[in-house]
Amino acid sequence: MVRLGLPIAAIALIVYAVVTVRAKLRTARQLVRAVRGDKVVTDAKQPHEGEQATKLALGAMMAVQNREPWNTLVLPSSFRGDTAQMIGNPNSWGIADTDDLMAAVGRMLDEQFGDPDVQVAMAVRRELAATSGRAPSPQAWLADLDRVHNEAGAPQSLLAERRAAAQRVINYETTMLEDGLLTEPLADPLAYDIGRAVALARWGLVCRLIDEATAQGIVDRAAAQAWARYASWDEFGSSYLLGRIIAFDEDEVGAWYETSRTSLQLLRTAPDSPWRLNPWPSTATATPGA
Repeated sequence: MVRLGLPIAAIALIVYAVVTVRAKLRTARQLVRAVRGDKVVTDAKQPHEGEQATKLALGAMMAVQNREPWNTLVLPSSFRGDTAQMIGNPNSWGIADTDDLMAAVGRMLDEQFGDPDVQVAMAVRRELAATSGRAPSPQAWLADLDRVHNEAGAPQSLLAERRAAAQRVINYETTMLEDGLLTEPLADPLAYDIGRAVALARWGLVCRLIDEATAQGIVDRAAAQAWARYASWDEFGSSYLLGRIIAFDEDEVGAWYETSRTSLQLLRTAPDSPWRLNPWPSTATATPGA
């Protein structure tokens, strides 16, 4: 007689327990961060206003969450050990060398959001907003998504996936509107990739994976996209928050939303916030090709 080991029910229970524990640990890490509190840290030896400071302020959401000085490209060497461990973690960033880092930056700055269904759904909404001159209602957005897919002869299964992606965005934005973090339902999640690219440039430099010129080039590329795509720190911040919770909160408003909301509120209200010290550049004043 062949023994199969543990009964299937027992194996299923173990798998469920492991998944549950992992989820709780992730939530716990977020709650610990929330209890510890975000903080605006400024390097007194570096400018906190001006063109370079404004570019670096695009990475401020991650800087305040990690309690890093936001206004320096070159982080202190004391950050090297923890940063290297963080970005090298295969369950997180998974960056082992320069090639990994540059590939990650390339994905962040290719102007394509990671979730293709969200990307297509958002493109339909942007086009509808441009045509109508205002933010479309959720009903109008979903109806136009149907129209675009039907006209293209796309499979109904694909339409269902993209409608689900749009509904996720609608649900998140509804919560953000209720919390006063959004003025109209028209956020653009690519801000999350832009902010992460600035952070990764600084981390790659302190970990000696790239040189200062390369790190500055990444920051310049990220800034050029931000100045062209958004009109204010408020818009950028709301869009960053949307991108982050789409990436991590798994269809519910959970710990990732709560911690990101805290960071966003801090950057919007703190007297020493880089977003209050530095005005958002207009397209006329932004450095060409920066």
